[in-house]
This record gives sequence, structure tokens and C-alpha cells, in this order.
Amino acid sequence: CEMLAANISSQVNVLVETVGTKSWSKRLGIASDHTQRYKVEAGNLVLVDDSLGQLDCTSPDTLADLFPGRRNYPANRYILISGITAQDPVYGFGYDEHQSEDSVLTIDEIQTAIRQSGITFDIIGMDSCIMSSLELCCAMYNYCDYMILSEDFESGYGWSYTGC
Repeated sequence: CEMLAANISSQVNVLVETVGTKSWSKRLGIASDHTQRYKVEAGNLVLVDDSLGQLDCTSPDTLADLFPGRRNYPANRYILISGITAQDPVYGFGYDEHQSEDSVLTIDEIQTAIRQSGITFDIIGMDSCIMSSLELCCAMYNYCDYMILSEDFESGYGWSYTGC
């Protein structure tokens, strides 16, 4: 909802993939039984792909497949923000309510997926607890200019996307 309320320039494409939870906001009309991709336009979520099935957000293939924006929305700059719950980067990243509790992405799997995207990101941000580690920074070093990571626990609400 904060992304929808944010003042986003018409020259910026914000793409959102919904995956990993059994309960999304009914008000926004997001499906909980399968993954969807949306574009944020003028304060609304516009469905751009409803054919993905139920993807596993702890699979490196899902992360690697997240970047059709490069083909469909070419840009001079790319930012990746992941809002997936983290355990911590050493033991695993991500939690998907449709998978077993011990299913996670490892640092190596994250690095492989980012490499496969072929994108060098301006910023990679992880809106997740305790992701600021030397291991993760070393793995992402060649794939982004900046990283925004938390060294401590984050609010359950995540980052402020409206600047409030």
C-alpha cells in the first residue's frame, strides 16, 4: 500500500511479484493461490502476468526468472528490492508459506540467480532483518553498485516507501 501511495515518476517502472504467502490483501485483489506480477501505475496495481502458477520464493529459479523487466521494461538503471523474510544470510534467506519451514535461498543461490539475470543493479536492497553480512556483500560485489541491508531486526512493516 505504501508503494501505491508513493509519488512515483512516470519515467520509473515499479514491478512487484507476489509470492510466498497464503494471505494477501483482499482489498488489493492479490491472489494467494498463485504468483502474480504487477506494475505500479498512478497509485494502482496493474496485473501484467497472471500465468506464473505457484512459484517458490526460496527457489533460485524463481529469483532468476524475476527479471523479465529487462526485456519488457528496458532501463538505464535497475534497483532490486526484496521484501522476503530472512533468517539470516548464512543460514538462509526467504520464507515461503507454501513450502517446508527449512526451505531457504543460500547466498550461493542468490548470487547465481543475480548473475543469470545479466543485470548490474545500481542498488540491491533487502527489506529483511539481519542481512548485512560480509558474506552477502562479497557475493553481490560484482552485481551492484550499492547495497541497502539491515544489520539488525526490522519492523514487521518493512521500509517506508512513502518517505513518512
